Amino acid sequence: MVRFASRGPNAKRRTAVSIVAFLVAGVAFLCAQPSPPPDVKQLMQAVIDNELENNHQDQSRWMYRLQKQEGDTTTVNEVIETRTCDIHLLLSLNGEPLTQDQSQKENERLVKLVSNPEEQQKKKRAQQEDDRKAVEMFKMLPEAFLYQYRGNRGSLVELAFRPNPDFHPVSREAQVFHGMEGSMWVDAEKKRLVEFDGHLVQDVVFFGGLLGHLERGGSFTVKRAELVPGEWMITELNVEMKGKLLLFKSINLRQRDSMSDFRQIPPDLNATQAANMLRTAASAEGTRELADSDRRNKVTR
Repeated sequence: MVRFASRGPNAKRRTAVSIVAFLVAGVAFLCAQPSPPPDVKQLMQAVIDNELENNHQDQSRWMYRLQKQEGDTTTVNEVIETRTCDIHLLLSLNGEPLTQDQSQKENERLVKLVSNPEEQQKKKRAQQEDDRKAVEMFKMLPEAFLYQYRGNRGSLVELAFRPNPDFHPVSREAQVFHGMEGSMWVDAEKKRLVEFDGHLVQDVVFFGGLLGHLERGGSFTVKRAELVPGEWMITELNVEMKGKLLLFKSINLRQRDSMSDFRQIPPDLNATQAANMLRTAASAEGTRELADSDRRNKVTR
């Protein structure tokens, strides 16, 4: 599974939507000195190899809280990674706990997923495809951008990046990726990406505009943290894009994801066990909501 991508309510700590799975990046070892690195491309290749190797070896699984704002809708989900697919349970909608009817429908959805291996495999294939695209885009980094050293805070190094005019993207995802400039922070000692902040510096046109475009000024931010030694996860993901797709369909993609309360779980956890853990989390959340409501009522009396 790709540890530098984000995926959606059911796996958003890795692959958010298709336009962001490929926007994460890294650079290689940079000495914490106030001078540019001697060979950025070589250094970048070293960190890419490091990220991909860590991702290939990583077999850990996590449970975490995902708060997601998409358009005018805000949701809070509890998410669990399993060996078959990532499973989530909705806890609240637009700041309010679920009604009895909403909770029942969520539980029915969860039961249906757990009892349907084909649906789990479908979700897993979609996640693997997102991972594959992320890896391919990640490998493009030495050629896709030009970099400039900006400074450092201890082992954290800041680099500015901009599109390399000699690079020619071969897919729609790569077009969006290559149309950005901005800055990134990396941990120079651990060779890992800490933060990526980019924005589109030009309109991105698909197939001469026939399949649509994204407007200049769209932005993307991702932040990562090391949860335990060697284990890096996305903790924040923000996307703001405008444009049109498929001739006349306007889009306004506004997405803000925040991942927290990470707990490591057994790597062999199955879907049924995950569902039980999610129900326990939902029950605990309901108890907390009730206690908070009681405290608020006492204060207002």
